Amino acid sequence: SSNLGASILRHTPHRVLAGPYHRNVDGNLLALDAFMGPSDQAHAIAVQERMAYLAYCPGNPETGSIAAWAPDGLMAALKAGQVPDWLEPVAAPQDALLRLFRIRHD
Repeated sequence: SSNLGASILRHTPHRVLAGPYHRNVDGNLLALDAFMGPSDQAHAIAVQERMAYLAYCPGNPETGSIAAWAPDGLMAALKAGQVPDWLEPVAAPQDALLRLFRIRHD
C-alpha cells in the first residue's frame, strides 16, 4: 500500500519508492508499473531503483484493486501466493498483515 510510505520514512532508516504524496508522481508511477506489470518488469524496476525490500498488504483495498486491474501482474501473483524467485520472504508471524520480501539483485 502506498500509504505505508510515510510510516516507513518516519520510523525506519529506509527510503521508499511510493507514498501518498502528490509531488511523488515518478515514484508512484514506477510502483504501479512494478505491481501491475509482469514479474520481470517489476524486477527490472527494483534493480534500477536499487530497492532492497518489497512490502505489500494482501488485505488492503489498494492491493485488491491493483490485482483486479492487472490480473497478470506481480501484485495479482503475490496475492495468489505466487512469489517470483527474485523475492525472498522475510520471516514474520503467521498472522502478520504485512508481507515483506528482500529483493535479490543477482
